[in-house]
Amino acid sequence: GRAGRDGEPARITLLYSPEDRALQEWFIENDAPEPSQVHQLFQILVHNARRSNWIAPTLLQRETGLNDSKLQLALHQLELCGAVRRLGDSRGLIGIEANTTTELDLTESQADTERRRAHRRHLLARIIEYAETNACRRQFILDYFGDRDLPTAPDCCDNHAAAIFKAARPVETEDRVGAVVDELEV
Repeated sequence: GRAGRDGEPARITLLYSPEDRALQEWFIENDAPEPSQVHQLFQILVHNARRSNWIAPTLLQRETGLNDSKLQLALHQLELCGAVRRLGDSRGLIGIEANTTTELDLTESQADTERRRAHRRHLLARIIEYAETNACRRQFILDYFGDRDLPTAPDCCDNHAAAIFKAARPVETEDRVGAVVDELEV
């Protein structure tokens, strides 16, 4: 966000539940097509190339069961291994030239997918570390961005505010105030 960049005080609210982790892990593990789906897509493209180099992405999605982002990633994987060449997009169609003589080797693209997943797992771990820390959240963010300054406000995050609240003198209750008044009158 852009809060605080104008020099004015800003507040943020972090909404977090430990159960969120499982959902995010599922997204990370299911963000790319399986090798069998990429092979299936390649076979469809080879079969289609006999008729035309142009095909509707919706048809590819329907025949492979891939959503749009997985379809685009599968096409990219096929490009990386030299199995297809993108000719462009026109009138809602994708131009694909399939190399029918290539041996489909997805080793590099699968390694790339796993590197991307590992990076996303690392980022998720950092977010969870931030959400669950008892240390200064502002210092955590400053460190993340390489800023070695110390937080200047004593109550710059909820963890500091909680420490200040615990150290504060307890509020006088009505019963306690009444007891003090009775002691003074005696």
